Amino acid sequence: MPSASAIHSPAEIVAQMLVDLGVATGPGGTGVWPVFSTGITDKPDDVIAVTDTSGMADGRPLLPGSDPEQHYGVQITVRGATHPRAWIKATAIRSALASVYLRTVHVGMGADHRDYTVPAMAKLDPIIVVGKDRPQSNRVLMTLNPMFAYHTSDE
Repeated sequence: MPSASAIHSPAEIVAQMLVDLGVATGPGGTGVWPVFSTGITDKPDDVIAVTDTSGMADGRPLLPGSDPEQHYGVQITVRGATHPRAWIKATAIRSALASVYLRTVHVGMGADHRDYTVPAMAKLDPIIVVGKDRPQSNRVLMTLNPMFAYHTSDE
């Protein structure tokens, strides 16, 4: 389980990792395919949102009295102006996450800066096509629901 020095949510860590992997801009940026970890905005049409979901306590602790290893869950929502645009981006995100191996993610600035190491994505399900974001819209929503563990540099 991460130490008390982990001050960022799993969604913030994954959002920054998507930027580092080159599949998003931001976080909260105005470039092509910006990523947000605080919800999804109405504009632009092509956007990525990462939100925290339930994870899973996993495995038995090695030290008596310690907590079991935790795998954190996030939902990555990809909204695209068209189905092909959303599918291409969701596929790129899934491929990028599958490549993660002992990745250090730098999140925040100044006193709020922390380094998190993600060993790998522990669970990476197929892309789910949710459908249109509104009945009258052409914008399409797709989601990915990965799980991962992380630790901070002081552990």
